[in-house]
Amino acid sequence: IVPAIATSRSKNINIPFYLAVTDLTNRVKRYSFLILAYTMGFTMILMVLEIENTSNTAYWIEKVWNYPEFDFNLNLSDELLDEYAQRGGSIKGAFDILNKEIKDAGIPAHINYYNYCENIIASYKDKKIVSYLQFNRSPETIDLYEGVYPKLKNEVILDAYHAHINGIKIGDKINVEYYKYNDDGITYYLTNEDFLVTGTYDAATAELIIITSDAFEGAARERTMDLGGQIDAPKKEHDKYIEKLREMYGNTTIRSQEEEVDYQLHEMGDIYKFVLSVLVPLIIFMMIMVTVLYQSVNIIDETPDIALLKCSGFDNKNIKAWQVIRSILITAISSIIAIILLNTGLYVFLRIMFYFFSNIMKYCPNRDILRYYIAIPLLIIFGISTVLYLSLSNVNKIELWKIRDN
Repeated sequence: IVPAIATSRSKNINIPFYLAVTDLTNRVKRYSFLILAYTMGFTMILMVLEIENTSNTAYWIEKVWNYPEFDFNLNLSDELLDEYAQRGGSIKGAFDILNKEIKDAGIPAHINYYNYCENIIASYKDKKIVSYLQFNRSPETIDLYEGVYPKLKNEVILDAYHAHINGIKIGDKINVEYYKYNDDGITYYLTNEDFLVTGTYDAATAELIIITSDAFEGAARERTMDLGGQIDAPKKEHDKYIEKLREMYGNTTIRSQEEEVDYQLHEMGDIYKFVLSVLVPLIIFMMIMVTVLYQSVNIIDETPDIALLKCSGFDNKNIKAWQVIRSILITAISSIIAIILLNTGLYVFLRIMFYFFSNIMKYCPNRDILRYYIAIPLLIIFGISTVLYLSLSNVNKIELWKIRDN
């Protein structure tokens, strides 16, 4: 306080800021618990928001389920799909007819799909691995974990988790047993072929996924899976074309990207809604309560200092500014520590968690830096500072005679 009084004559020094900084630096231990509490609060809030933004959005479907970027999904009824399949000769033919109808309607959109075979046996050394073979899809739409994309017909990429637990490395060969068409394109036979592993990719899957190159000639007893639809137009025009698609196939048949995310991830979405509506407000409430508790103690301990400042000519506005600036500095420091912690120690923890629970080798969060690292901390800081300012009404009641009592 005395240095502040001594420097009060200087017009170049902001006294409330000077008081806040010197108070904080000289009495760090006093505020260490408050900084720790704020840091834990910020960390938990940002961690929950970041996980939700990663695993409950289109990002999860595109990056972890390895769907290409999609703008809508076509959800035909079984009866209507069977009708298209009869016309096209197969499910693949059905999608080809649908894409032609969409093109003929003047809509710049298409439906992506791929073929797959289930319960394929892949052999590596003395291991027999039940696998899922995917072909007729471009591997380049998938983000690799390591290695390079396959180019030749006997080259493949594998999901990284199952390749890792089975000891399969890039450059190794695996033997795949699958059904292959004869030259007539109708009959087929069981064959074994060796494939070279050129790369791996992350995928949340329960079994080994094998994705072939574009040069692969295909397999028999295959099925077809759609990968969602893409609209080849600016984003602002997507809603218009989705409405046109709904006019063609029905409102319940076409789902927008947001509707598809809600449909596919609704179970996780319900959990996150509960967490975000209950846990996050509770954490913020506890941070505010800690603020009020600390301030109630501080105002008692600092009564002599406040009275001395008033005696030296400082008004209530300057004294409150000192308290608020100190609170802003503490919360700002805590938020910075929380962001650093979230991207270091907690990042390692989240990688381990997603490895064991989602079979993902590398956790890559969908970071929204502007919203989560800047906007939300600023809102929380503003809220805490506002509550603290409202609790400073007792400053007006502190009189000069309290110096004598203390």
